[in-house]
Amino acid sequence: MKDLRCKFFMAAMLIILLVFSTVSEAFCANVMTTDSYSFTIIPDTEAPYTTGYVPAKDATGVSSDSNVVVHVKDDGAGVDISSIVMTVNGVSVSPVITGSPADYLLTYDPVADFTLGQEIFVTIKACDLAP
Repeated sequence: MKDLRCKFFMAAMLIILLVFSTVSEAFCANVMTTDSYSFTIIPDTEAPYTTGYVPAKDATGVSSDSNVVVHVKDDGAGVDISSIVMTVNGVSVSPVITGSPADYLLTYDPVADFTLGQEIFVTIKACDLAP
């Protein structure tokens, strides 16, 4: 059996021809006819996005000991986990990341509580796994 794994180019159309035969029809009463099929690689043109914010965007009255939680999702090839960068008030932080390339959950537990009345700015950057 030959291993034909390879990367496909975006928007490529592959036609695969499967040919099966027997050594002798004496061993097989029902010989399969040639079968073929094709499929198209659809380009992943959508960037990752964030959702499920805790605390919610623009929330007020949030507890000073709150964690920052957000989902980073991608509906195509997935999110490249090594590209995820989270900043809180302009400082790069290291959230705990769980999940899969389709839906990573970022949880940041600050070392010190936030100050009451403080406005917190969170940014997330991430890249797609698509080439």
